[in-house]
Amino acid sequence: MTDEPTGPVRKRVRKPAEQRREEILDAAVAVFADQGYRAADCQDIADRAEVGKGTVYRYFETKEVLFLSTLTHVMEQLKSEAEAAVTVSGDPLEKIRAGVRAYLAFFDSQPEVVELVIQERAEFRERGSPLYFVYADNERGGWLALVQELADQGRLRVGNADAALRMLEDLLFGTVVSSRLSMDRRGLRERASEILDIFEYGVLAR
Repeated sequence: MTDEPTGPVRKRVRKPAEQRREEILDAAVAVFADQGYRAADCQDIADRAEVGKGTVYRYFETKEVLFLSTLTHVMEQLKSEAEAAVTVSGDPLEKIRAGVRAYLAFFDSQPEVVELVIQERAEFRERGSPLYFVYADNERGGWLALVQELADQGRLRVGNADAALRMLEDLLFGTVVSSRLSMDRRGLRERASEILDIFEYGVLAR
């Protein structure tokens, strides 16, 4: 007579490959952010994604590939959310405002992404420009066109649209990083208005 299993039998759920891959990447975001690249164990990522460790390596042959794929994954999410935001009215300033709010909202909802950006610079410096800046540069043309449109309409105080955009980029990225490192309890969404106010009007009274 054989013993009957006493506990619940867990059925293996078959999921589409792309869904399984995304679940692994989402798990990797949390583990890498919490433990750091070097200390992170792919077994912890597998456990969080509820898959076997072999499944992780079936999709990503090394931890380095997994880390860089994870960063690419979140950069694609940021890109999609920013692009969706600028489907507002045709006014260039309204599009820029919507993009700023979407950018800050993304890092509000996923603050751990900042940790991945910092880790990439520390661990993979020899690869050249970090993926964050690769994506930023690739997407920059569309945003520069909006700022240039403001300049063409006579609405830009400074004469150089590129310089104006650089300032906004630095202001946004610096805010996101400093907020994460200082553990600022204010939500980034709450800071959108003050950032836009500085971008649009400066800090000195006329």
